[in-house]
Amino acid sequence: MRKNIIKSKIFWIVLSLVLFLLLSSIVFAAEEQLWSLKPSYNGYYDKATCFVLAGKKCPREMSWMGNKVLYVFPIKTEKLNDKVELVFNVPFKNYGTNEDVILEIRAGKNLLFTKKIVSDLKIDHLGEYRVSIDSSLFREGWPNFIILRGKNINPIGYGTNPPNFQISSIKLVN
Repeated sequence: MRKNIIKSKIFWIVLSLVLFLLLSSIVFAAEEQLWSLKPSYNGYYDKATCFVLAGKKCPREMSWMGNKVLYVFPIKTEKLNDKVELVFNVPFKNYGTNEDVILEIRAGKNLLFTKKIVSDLKIDHLGEYRVSIDSSLFREGWPNFIILRGKNINPIGYGTNPPNFQISSIKLVN
């Protein structure tokens, strides 16, 4: 009887371990970065267009200086999942104001016909934001586009504080 209890416990321990390893490999699988960048400290707002892989300065802030950033990038589509994610980190927001930014995100392979992915993403906390994008919106190679636009940011010049935020890192993951 005692041997059966021990065998039963060992069976359940082994089964639990196998299930844990299987599930953790699914849940904790490393995401593949398609591109990643850390916008420059003073890169705003000489160019609102960011060529992701060109090593140029990219804007890190939306505020009185501007309300839109265009990311232009190449992509390899043969290994893409059905959805990819735009992931960005917000370390600072609402300088001199209490109003949160309302962000619109568009994506596509033709700049004139980008698709609205999110129309009202409220930047209401510090930390990470994740937005899922249908990978069929992108084409192999150049160019592909993602546009971030602060809908309620009215860039009216130095000395005023419309809703605002900064991005410390942004990436597209598979």
